[in-house]
Amino acid sequence: MRLMLIPILIGTLLFPAISTGENANQPKTISESDNAATTTMVGRAPYVCGDANNSGSVQLADISYLYNFILGSGASPVDYLAGNADGVAGPDTIVNIADCSYLINYIYYMGPAPFGCSNTGENWQTVAGNKIRVGAQPYTAYPGNDSVAIPVYITNSSSLTGLTAGFHYTTTEEYKITSVDWTGSVFSPDFNRSAKFDTIGATVLFGGLYMMSSLSAQNDALLVKLNARSIGNGGTGKISLEKAFVRPAGEFIFVSGGSIIVPDVDYSVDSFKVINLDDDGPGSLRFAITNANASMGLDTIDFSVSGMISLATSLPAFIDDSTVILGSTAPSGDYSVIVDGSGLSGGNCMVLQSRNCRIEGLTFRNFPANAISITGPLTAYNTITNNLFYDNTDLGIDLNNDGVTINDPGDADSGPNDLLNYPEVDSVYINPDSSFIIYGRSAGKSRIEFFVAHPAGDPIKPADPSGHGEAYSYIGFTAADPTGAFTNTIPNSVKQFSIISTTATDTLGNTSEFSDNFTLTPGPLIVVAYSPVNLKVTDPDGYYIGKDADGNLTQTLIPATYVEIVNDSINIPHPIWGRYTIEIIAETAAPPNSYYGAGIRIDGSNECMVKWNEPVPDPGQTDTVTYNVEEGYHYLNADANDNGTLNILDVSFLINYLYRHGPEPYPLEAGDANCNGKINILDVSFLISYLYKHGPEPCRQ
Repeated sequence: MRLMLIPILIGTLLFPAISTGENANQPKTISESDNAATTTMVGRAPYVCGDANNSGSVQLADISYLYNFILGSGASPVDYLAGNADGVAGPDTIVNIADCSYLINYIYYMGPAPFGCSNTGENWQTVAGNKIRVGAQPYTAYPGNDSVAIPVYITNSSSLTGLTAGFHYTTTEEYKITSVDWTGSVFSPDFNRSAKFDTIGATVLFGGLYMMSSLSAQNDALLVKLNARSIGNGGTGKISLEKAFVRPAGEFIFVSGGSIIVPDVDYSVDSFKVINLDDDGPGSLRFAITNANASMGLDTIDFSVSGMISLATSLPAFIDDSTVILGSTAPSGDYSVIVDGSGLSGGNCMVLQSRNCRIEGLTFRNFPANAISITGPLTAYNTITNNLFYDNTDLGIDLNNDGVTINDPGDADSGPNDLLNYPEVDSVYINPDSSFIIYGRSAGKSRIEFFVAHPAGDPIKPADPSGHGEAYSYIGFTAADPTGAFTNTIPNSVKQFSIISTTATDTLGNTSEFSDNFTLTPGPLIVVAYSPVNLKVTDPDGYYIGKDADGNLTQTLIPATYVEIVNDSINIPHPIWGRYTIEIIAETAAPPNSYYGAGIRIDGSNECMVKWNEPVPDPGQTDTVTYNVEEGYHYLNADANDNGTLNILDVSFLINYLYRHGPEPYPLEAGDANCNGKINILDVSFLISYLYKHGPEPCRQ
């Protein structure tokens, strides 16, 4: 008889449908006339064991039908028990990937015929050396990160012809697992692999089946990555996988030869609590890390104390994958656990030589080398988030323990944490309310965290000499779009001239080193003269731009522009901190007995008139005004208590300052409601008049 090969594609599995024949090596069929494979039950019609599609015989199409039912979206067997080709009942279900393997063995390899199709058999077993392991969790999904990858690993002691695994998961916000990534999986393309998702029931099922080969023994190899995405508003969400039973595939199943193995599933969490601030001993952070290293699988370390942990030596290196340290669990919250290295003569605080670890909510300071060093060619997916770093001799975060790793084009290099490129800031602009908007680029869909590396005006908190970090305070985060572009607004509570640094964490969990620092520089500074005069402005470093009496322009200050249309104006886009000198020069053609005015504004603020209705200087003479650009931020004049509004509390604050030794307004100039250069009872009277008697607005009388 001639073989007819007709490809049939059902779901994701391609099976050839082959007609029956007399050749002993030819795939076999079994029909209803084969009494050994027929079961008759009271009250129901007879069915053929293994005939999932109810065609009357067992063929390759039944394998495809069953596979599509188990790992696709196909219908259940017409008679459900007919799908139980191996006659084996599992802990809860009887139709699973092992039945597909059984039919393949029967049809292709002359294995035993399907028998019984009862639900009373029981030969499931647990065999040591077979395990499914989940990477560190809970996984945190952030706005814009619609592909947070959760790695799943496999260990099997014998070759496998099929397997399935399923998880329930719990989640906050509207994050669901909606796809899988087989990149890097030990499942070869020959392994017919598939997955199904139930976002309503919060379950995911995946697995596969070998037709002509098998999966060799593996030791903690990547099986699949489960991708979570936001299907709602995209807030911050947490996803935790749990032990699952997902119909119709049964629990976690390995098929090895004719045996069904139930693997161990490493989804439990070993939790170690830090209960004291000691350097060593039971209840210490060091003790918890040591125990986590000895406990394979997911481990969490949380805190029942807040305060400073003074180390005498570096902490143990992290050698166990999936360790999570949660500083946020301390009684006083984020950053209240301070890990201090003042007592060390050398070395880093922490060294990560593992995968899928997460460190959040701690403060690292005073270490003679790096705070956190991530080393080793296979070390990856380690997330360092929402921590503070300062006064460390080297870096806050060092990938490869070799100093700053400069970004490479296309981020093509590899190494610890994939040597992920740090964010690159393209531009910084100030908004009218003195907040700043930041534009930059990073890895697609990555989380960008912003830190204050140097608070303006605070000499005891300098930026890192490397120009990368560190982090005295946490500002917030944003998410890059799929192309890597990001924007973020830094609030005006962060002072102008503060130095900022950033980190990136990609969708796999790799965190970068700190980025190049940048400064929140206010701008522009605009000086306007109301003719007939010309201007010359010299910055604190001695660079200048201006015109002489005849209108000749000289300039060493760049960038800056001089514009003369109706009035003269000088625009300095990026002023620096310090004193500017403004010279007012009479134009040669100025009419006698002329008068002029001059005003200054910065960052879009209201114009401050420094000269008004003043006689124009005599030929060859100049009037000079100085203007200080200070580290600070815009304030609302007369807002003495710096809460952003004007009300009776500001009146009370001023009275308390003037007469009861209370704190001074911040900045001090904010108390000068009438702008006469002094703070006294007249400012109190002026503010009361404005608030309650329809008087003029502060500094606009």
